[in-house]
Amino acid sequence: MENKASIILFVTGIFFIIYSFLRGEAKAGVFIIFPFIYGNGIFLLLGIILIFISFVIFIFSFPRKIIQEDFEPIETKIEKKAGGIIFIGPIPIIISNDIKIAFILIILSLIIISIIFLLIFT
Repeated sequence: MENKASIILFVTGIFFIIYSFLRGEAKAGVFIIFPFIYGNGIFLLLGIILIFISFVIFIFSFPRKIIQEDFEPIETKIEKKAGGIIFIGPIPIIISNDIKIAFILIILSLIIISIIFLLIFT
């Protein structure tokens, strides 16, 4: 990795947040399934700012040019088959570019829905 500043800032931010917990300046909780941290101390603020800056540095640290020497592209056709299931409540939305994968996903979504209903109603 070319730029280690993002890792150093991230780890330092984590240490500041842990230190703010140890000083009693920060508290944590869980809302439904989402964890959160709140508090009123300078160490918590510094930790969050350092973690945010580390994300920004990490995103912009990728090389802009890839040097390729002696590279001649070979034209090949690769057929990609993909699919996915999106559950919105108990309703599955199936996305696929192949009919076989779509049928497999339909069967899989029916199995998942039946397991969920068995867990809820038994």
